Amino acid sequence: MEGPYAVTPLSHDTSTPQFRLLELHPSTQSSLIECSLRSYSFDESYPAYKALSYTWGSVKDTYQLRLNGYEFSVSRNLWTFLEQMHLQRRHGVYWIDAICINQSNTLEKNHQVQMMRRIYSTAEQVVIWLGEATQDKTSDMAMDVVASTHKWVSNRRSGDSMHESHFIWDERETRAVKHLFSRDYWTRI
Repeated sequence: MEGPYAVTPLSHDTSTPQFRLLELHPSTQSSLIECSLRSYSFDESYPAYKALSYTWGSVKDTYQLRLNGYEFSVSRNLWTFLEQMHLQRRHGVYWIDAICINQSNTLEKNHQVQMMRRIYSTAEQVVIWLGEATQDKTSDMAMDVVASTHKWVSNRRSGDSMHESHFIWDERETRAVKHLFSRDYWTRI
């Protein structure tokens, strides 16, 4: 076996379940995304990590990154997430199914899918990637509306007196939220 998974083989022994984590590294070249994989067992110590929840997107539209020194193809949607984390200097440790599971190994895929509940539940954070932001700032507006609505609801629940008895979105805000909830991510649920 050659490639990025050769240096991180997983045991399929169910008594010592193993999984891989991806480390997103800072890079001197802004366009090159560099990552490494490492195997861990739930029975041993492993670093705090974030688990990514997202849609794969088209497998025909792929981009290259460097994984354990090898060129590795990922979907445009995943590459955009990794690029955003890289540009925002949010390097760190992630669990991302398309990379951390060897997708060409059926036995490994079947074993890892059975462990996904544990993988997600032991993550320090689950990050939801809805896709790229829109150019017209509709995504930003929708997220602002969701955040302000959450704050309003939280204040009402905590018994804070509110001058308004209800929360109203204007037409632009309503369209923005509808657009946000029409993204492909929500069709998986």
